[in-house]
Amino acid sequence: MYCDPHTHPTESLIYTAKGNWVLCSEGQRHLMAEGSLFFMPPDIETGYEVPFDEPATILIFKCEGKKDPDEFLTYLSTLKQKLEDHHNAGEPFLLSELPESHPARIFAKSCKK
Repeated sequence: MYCDPHTHPTESLIYTAKGNWVLCSEGQRHLMAEGSLFFMPPDIETGYEVPFDEPATILIFKCEGKKDPDEFLTYLSTLKQKLEDHHNAGEPFLLSELPESHPARIFAKSCKK
């Protein structure tokens, strides 16, 4: 799996419940392992990569402030289709869709045993 770095207007906490994955924040890649925790400030470019055969389970706590809960539920209910539309339009969501020379693939090779 691959998600290009992008920003969110709110802060988040990302907890790794199981497995390993790579967090890319402000141009730096960090190997995240079970039990790791990352604080993501607002408006910081952050993406993720899962270059390993085993899946990773992460839990993201969003700090949304005083927003309407129904607005967030609507966002979640439409997210799958939005992501499918982006992927169908050519946005890469898999490491295999990136060129071999992409920094995500190079870092992934350096992490594999």
